[in-house]
Amino acid sequence: ADRKTVRSRPIRVDENFQPPVFDKTRLQKAFLASALQDNFLFLDLTDDERDMFIAAMEPESFVAGRYIIEQGDVGDYFYIISQGVVDFVKDGNFVGSSQRGGAFGELALLYDAPRAASCVAKNDVQVYKVDQQTFRLMLAKSRNDQHKDVRELIRGISIFKDLDDATLNRFTRAMTTVHWKQGDRIVQKGQVGNVFYIVQEGTVKIHDIGLGDSHFEDQILQPGDWFGERALLTGEPRAANATALSAQTILLAMDRGTFE
Repeated sequence: ADRKTVRSRPIRVDENFQPPVFDKTRLQKAFLASALQDNFLFLDLTDDERDMFIAAMEPESFVAGRYIIEQGDVGDYFYIISQGVVDFVKDGNFVGSSQRGGAFGELALLYDAPRAASCVAKNDVQVYKVDQQTFRLMLAKSRNDQHKDVRELIRGISIFKDLDDATLNRFTRAMTTVHWKQGDRIVQKGQVGNVFYIVQEGTVKIHDIGLGDSHFEDQILQPGDWFGERALLTGEPRAANATALSAQTILLAMDRGTFE
């Protein structure tokens, strides 16, 4: 690709940025969520980010024969078709079409690049659209907010309370998010421990606690609680089992190698 024509604009996190919201019915939201489901660009979005993105999508209508996108123009919008058929034309030749649920213009959310083909309304067409600036500001603000939340969570843990801000930020960036389903065994008693966990969402049951003759009551951990800190400090075998209790349990994790 030509580096002069394909570029990504720098983005600054605006603490006061509020993404636009266009009212939609429950069915319209479900339709857009379905249209985004298998699109590579949105696979890593959290549920909150996806909801925010859907809320920011603006409806627009085009009459038959109208150009939605013209080949060669620098793209700025991503579109999802809610009604009608859109034809794709490259160098004057028809190369395909798309209808309700179809999407086009994804790369415009990432880069300033000339459109590879024209998109023409074959009949009266309705779409939902969002622009690059909104998408990137929304994502940057969401990730920045998440970083702050995780940092404050870690700051409240006793073994990290003396970390300076720079070290705390490095530690926060090193945490990995892991998802578990209800009933999943997160930690197996007796196995060598090398991962420390913080509960971010959901609940975790710590059970069969104890080694040798020492045994303790089961514990239920809530968001903000942590377990496995001995794994960071000693690497000793796990002294209990840990099982996800919630349908969706989200943990922040760090292994011993990263910690050291």
